[in-house]
Amino acid sequence: MPAAILLTGSLLIVLGFYAFHRLPGVKLKYVRFLIITGALIVVTGVLLLLFTPGKGILMSGSSADSGNDDVSGFDSDGAGAEDQDDYVIIDGSSIITGGRVFNSGEEFSIYLTENGRKEGYRLIDRYALYESYEDVRKALLSENIPVLSEESAQ
Repeated sequence: MPAAILLTGSLLIVLGFYAFHRLPGVKLKYVRFLIITGALIVVTGVLLLLFTPGKGILMSGSSADSGNDDVSGFDSDGAGAEDQDDYVIIDGSSIITGGRVFNSGEEFSIYLTENGRKEGYRLIDRYALYESYEDVRKALLSENIPVLSEESAQ
């Protein structure tokens, strides 16, 4: 897109100079208008080429979320929440704990029966589906594992 803007601005500048040299009846104010407008459009194109969109924003205006961008806000003692064993992050329909990702409540329940922490877990709701969040709560309840805290990503 910025390349098309640069090309358009350049063509307007060339058209202005062409009109000045080849068309004797063209008024000077129209030539100035074409050249100045072309220069402004070229400057806009250069600025767009230098612009780096913010996290999650594409040039089309839509957003791109990889799903791994919000974990950095959950630091405790310098370690990320995904690396700590006492956190369970529910992200959409995914359940993340101890560096492992589970795609369903059943997988998480099986993990709890084999490797569950009896001390409890901290739940982090990162745009979780209600069904997934409830599956985690039910799995913890069925294993008699307490929920230490509940947080939401912001």
